[in-house]
Amino acid sequence: MTARSDSGWAKDRYSRWRGRRQSVAELVRSGNAAGFGGDGRVLVLSVAALAGAVPGPETPVPGVSATFTPQVPDPVPAGSSAALSVDFVASGDVGTLSVGIQFNEPPPYNGGFTLRLDATAITSELHDCAVTADFSVICQWDGEAVDSPQRLGVIVDVDPGAQAGNRQVNAVVGSPTIPPRQIASTSVTASPPHGTTSFAGHVLTTGGAPVPGACLFVASSPFFVFQTIADIAGAWSITGLPDNYQFVIGAVPPFSDDSGKCGSYFPRGLQHDLQPVFRPAVWMDLNSQGLVGDQGDPFQFAAAQGATVFTDSATGLNLCLTTAAPSTTPRPACTARTTLPPQLPATGTGLMMQSIAAAVMVLLGVIAHRQARSPRP
Repeated sequence: MTARSDSGWAKDRYSRWRGRRQSVAELVRSGNAAGFGGDGRVLVLSVAALAGAVPGPETPVPGVSATFTPQVPDPVPAGSSAALSVDFVASGDVGTLSVGIQFNEPPPYNGGFTLRLDATAITSELHDCAVTADFSVICQWDGEAVDSPQRLGVIVDVDPGAQAGNRQVNAVVGSPTIPPRQIASTSVTASPPHGTTSFAGHVLTTGGAPVPGACLFVASSPFFVFQTIADIAGAWSITGLPDNYQFVIGAVPPFSDDSGKCGSYFPRGLQHDLQPVFRPAVWMDLNSQGLVGDQGDPFQFAAAQGATVFTDSATGLNLCLTTAAPSTTPRPACTARTTLPPQLPATGTGLMMQSIAAAVMVLLGVIAHRQARSPRP
């Protein structure tokens, strides 16, 4: 079983996770992909509804609007770049303007994201363009309706070690008497680079029984969260994770929510007899602010609690879910059973295989019976 890491899932699931961390209304396991999946969460640029606002608090220069132009390139992993542009429109001759694109928060709070001028995507009436120390890209324009729209293009660079989460990018307009202020907005979300790191193992109970459908979460540093689900035998695997990252691995008993099976990252308030753990045997407090709070970082939280930190691929990683109280230390150990594997489900292929096995047993019985009755030579 591989990580649920297709780019659609990644966008969706990861957006939901980051929404929780920022106390915004919940969306995706996808969304993402967060998923934030192994083959690359994406650089997502979605136009906000602020574009084209009427004069008011969000439009400090009357008669000017801005729109982020579609279409944004396909998903771009951390360590790569994406082009972004804005069309500025003047409804009349509004005079000298400063127009630009900038992050909502300056460095270091933009977390590994930078802007630079895209000289191939600037229309002729914009001039004296410059990149400021906080990576704002600002140009001058005479602000005439006949020249509208004027397009300003930038390149968004995402550092390979960029932390997960949305970064707001604003289109701004100012005048000689009004500092540049936001009139349109979009968001940028980093995705992890695809790599060759992989993990595999089983989820078991204290008695060594498999836990089908257990939810596996692999949290990394730099911060991303990857997910997969254990199969009927409790087996799980996750592939395509970034190289040269650090990882911790957690298991949560099966659950479903509005996003489907294992839909949320580290779901708060989960009611289940089995207790979630980080490997090797660290009880996981799903309500901890360090795990899921506004400033939560699952990797740092788990590592501080004594979870095993992996720096390379590994197999045979068993995680033990027990009914022991959270305060129980040390945690009970799980030993895999050496018995036959679980029976196939009595539907579809499983039912057919069971029928064939039964027919073979009947046939062997008939042959043995006939041989027993045959006279010996």
